[in-house]
Amino acid sequence: GGHVAALAGVGKELFVAGEFTRAGDTPVHNIARWDGTAWQRLADSECEMRCPHAGKEYECASVNCELNGAVSALASTGSVLFAAGAFTTAGARPALHLAQFFGGRWAPVAGGVRGSVYAISLMAVPPKLTRAQTALADAQLAANGGVDSGVPTAPCLYVAGDLAAVIHADGTEAPASSVVRFCDTSGLESAPVWESLIAPTLPPVYALYMHE
Repeated sequence: GGHVAALAGVGKELFVAGEFTRAGDTPVHNIARWDGTAWQRLADSECEMRCPHAGKEYECASVNCELNGAVSALASTGSVLFAAGAFTTAGARPALHLAQFFGGRWAPVAGGVRGSVYAISLMAVPPKLTRAQTALADAQLAANGGVDSGVPTAPCLYVAGDLAAVIHADGTEAPASSVVRFCDTSGLESAPVWESLIAPTLPPVYALYMHE
């Protein structure tokens, strides 16, 4: 039983998410991976190590090592899978409506968001640079003999829905619009932050289309 709400393909693998408890004969929690021959759980490896071991599998009857609520959207960079939905934990860790899966582990996206998420998408964009970061980019350009090595970009997760607030990594909250983004600017020596992209008074947004 249940339903599928989102799909994401990565190479020869297919990720399926929604609200269901089985994928084929495999018990799962709202998300599963098809590896080309069989369905696999997308469980947090660290969480599973706390579960009883039966043969080649872990039996996590008392703890949910996946997502504890329905999933509404998926997006992938190829190495990182992002999920959004009605869940509050991912891999038995707090993750308010947004989570990322990388290297066999689930993690939150900053502190998450308050409200309903209907769509997510990824795109690398030029970040907002401070004066010091602009000076550093200019110095690097001069060091290259005036040949531009490319505008610095940061991978950004765009989130759309009926949002009330975004939560930063330090736990502080800010009012949110119907479309927000979270950019990983750590490579530019700047802490990743949430940004609202449209007026907060606009109605909910149900879909995203990204065009570079």
